[in-house]
Amino acid sequence: MAAASRILFARIGRMVRYAGPQIGDEKPQGGGKHNKDSLGHEAFNFRDFDGKLYGFIQPRIDLLKVDPAGSKNLAKLDNVTIIFVAPYEDGQRVVGWYKDAVLYRESRDNPSRVKEQISTHLKRTGWSKEVTATFKRTIRAEAPTAKAVLLPEDVRRSRPPIPRTKGGFGEYNVCYLYKNGERKDASWIKEVTSFVRAYKGRNLLQDGQDGPPPPEEDRSVKGAIFAAQERRGGFQSSPAIRTAIEIFAMERAKAELETRRYRDFDNTSKRKSYDYTCYRNGRQYYVEVKGTQTKGDAVILTKNEVEHANRNPGNSIMVIVHDLKIKDGDPPMADGGEVEVLECWEIEQEDLTALQYQWKVPGLSRLKSGQ
Repeated sequence: MAAASRILFARIGRMVRYAGPQIGDEKPQGGGKHNKDSLGHEAFNFRDFDGKLYGFIQPRIDLLKVDPAGSKNLAKLDNVTIIFVAPYEDGQRVVGWYKDAVLYRESRDNPSRVKEQISTHLKRTGWSKEVTATFKRTIRAEAPTAKAVLLPEDVRRSRPPIPRTKGGFGEYNVCYLYKNGERKDASWIKEVTSFVRAYKGRNLLQDGQDGPPPPEEDRSVKGAIFAAQERRGGFQSSPAIRTAIEIFAMERAKAELETRRYRDFDNTSKRKSYDYTCYRNGRQYYVEVKGTQTKGDAVILTKNEVEHANRNPGNSIMVIVHDLKIKDGDPPMADGGEVEVLECWEIEQEDLTALQYQWKVPGLSRLKSGQ
């Protein structure tokens, strides 16, 4: 059977982020008795652990109902699409999915590093020692974060609800694509699987609910403008020097914020439009870090960085590490400098200067589009 046909529907409790308890998103709602009496383990189903997601699904999995062509002795299936459904006031709705997932027949323990991060998060967000100590999160699936989608609330609610009647997604917390070896013909299954295949919209895993991640073009353009700015200030610049500055500035920024009681840093610089997330007093913050050999009175911001900061003025922090010195070597090393921290970072429009535009050439663009 083609791997594309390996699909499982799994019902979990309702949350916004599924990244652990947070203010306003403390625990999963509904989805089973396990969420009434305790903290449902699906609370971390979309928490990014260094590029991987580890998914909790309540019941035992019958892998032969996911892939009837498989062996009875299979312990796991690869290349599975797991579509997560949660209860809302007016019905069950798709909240997100994993693609290219590994699905296990029996539950498995999380990796030790993941357990440690979960335990730290629970302690920091005020869960009792009893809950934290007994929160033995077991998983049924894992998937690359890059192949997963967590839908924004407005998209979830815009979709038609999934029925719980006969032929729908019933009382059991998983629903299979196959029954007695035959693929089910329910219209809701066709509609949902088509939606998942075609979806190209917003993804909370990529934008933290706030916009798209910075494209690679943004990074290269920003690098070119950064180099020009450094040279105008009379300093050397090269890709190696820029890398040295970035690494050193990130370390200095984290160290400075730790002295201000920020904790649980996650380096998001390779996949988000900001460089770190961190927490203080149970609240999440987004950190942008800028390093420079100049006085730091002007720094380069991309369009996505500006938009993200504007959407999160109370939760954004700018850290500027300026007056850095470069030590020759292979590779070169950054050193020294001063650190400035702008908490509750807000951007005033009059403080921005446009440094580049993309111009669509009228005649040429029409010609290439065949008009």
